[in-house]
Amino acid sequence: MTYSHCESSPGSRDECNQHQTAGDIWTEPTDLSHWLRMPQRIQYKLCILVYRCLHGSSPGYLQSSIIPVSDTTSRRHLRSASSGDLVVPATLRLTMGDRAFAVAGPRAWNKLPDSVRQSSSLDVFKRLLKTHLFSLSFN
Repeated sequence: MTYSHCESSPGSRDECNQHQTAGDIWTEPTDLSHWLRMPQRIQYKLCILVYRCLHGSSPGYLQSSIIPVSDTTSRRHLRSASSGDLVVPATLRLTMGDRAFAVAGPRAWNKLPDSVRQSSSLDVFKRLLKTHLFSLSFN
């Protein structure tokens, strides 16, 4: 994006850069077909945050709320322990308690197929997760 006045007056280069930056930010998307619907966007963000917690790239207070079933002594021998499931804490309130990250994160993670959960990197995880959520949303 260039402005005709930018080429004629070299003294206003900073102003032109501001216009270009603002124009880049506010450019309307021409193709919305790659966007997830709102519930899937929330699941996407939750699952990415859980992935980061499991791989040590998130704050400690979030990592402490994500507990693999295999780390729980009483559940260590369950089939879910070997599948990579996370502990979903019981909540007393049906609305606010279920929205907490410690509950919503593991619940979203446990719904993912193993092929998505066992991704080798964050970039691969994001790609597979988005593909999975698109298939749920539009099929």
